[in-house]
Amino acid sequence: MQVRQATIEDLKKVQELNQMLFDWEVKAFNVPWNRNWPQENEQYFRTAITDTKKYLALVAEQNGKIVGYVISVIRDAPSYRTEKLFVEPENMFILPEFRGGIAAYRLVEKIKEWALSKNADYLKFSTQSANERMLSLFRKRGFKDHQVVLEMKL
Repeated sequence: MQVRQATIEDLKKVQELNQMLFDWEVKAFNVPWNRNWPQENEQYFRTAITDTKKYLALVAEQNGKIVGYVISVIRDAPSYRTEKLFVEPENMFILPEFRGGIAAYRLVEKIKEWALSKNADYLKFSTQSANERMLSLFRKRGFKDHQVVLEMKL
């Protein structure tokens, strides 16, 4: 399993994987996502791939085939925190047949390396509360439960 920086040539594949993420989360967790968002927001993916100062876009490949991706962003920490910068994976997806393997581990390690190179103070990750696999993965990588967000549909 190889992890590398995404290139503009990977744009459509990253969008396709993000579409799969949206479709899967709507089905698995009944979230109110706009399923057209991945196709309507090509500029987001283009910027994430090309703006390497603010974003880290990675792909995981197995035998030359892209099997997963992650897009992370560096942000200023909220003013109420003592830290200054943090890195947050905004979206991540690995094809089902490659889950539980080394792909997610390597993607997370590359995010951590990038965050350290950017002098970030912390990493922040969020996922659906029912996504036990992702929660387990990130907890195993050293993430701690920090904040709970509750929503109510009106």
